[in-house]
Amino acid sequence: MEVYIIEQGETDVPAITVRDQVSLRYTGWAQDGTVFTSSYANGSTSPSTFSNLTPTTVGNTPALIEGFRKGITEDLNGTIEGMHIGEKRKLVIPPEFGIRRLSSGYQWLRSA
Repeated sequence: MEVYIIEQGETDVPAITVRDQVSLRYTGWAQDGTVFTSSYANGSTSPSTFSNLTPTTVGNTPALIEGFRKGITEDLNGTIEGMHIGEKRKLVIPPEFGIRRLSSGYQWLRSA
């Protein structure tokens, strides 16, 4: 898992934790550049909101992929803390933490 801070946020406020409600914009690209999910889909102008970022599922589908949750909330190897308001990140999420491509499309993997 790789996390890149593209734009620093407001560090004078606490970082996101798994218990917070967050509103954010995102786009998911496959390695070949194909967009497979986006909060900008269908002309949306509003961010997506996620409450309680702990691993949960809705039916058999993860409410939030593990790599996304880890990339915005958790300290990875003691080097990166949760996101701050206004921060922009690029997450490179390996298949075991998120989504893998199948011949029929993409498969969302369960949060651990």
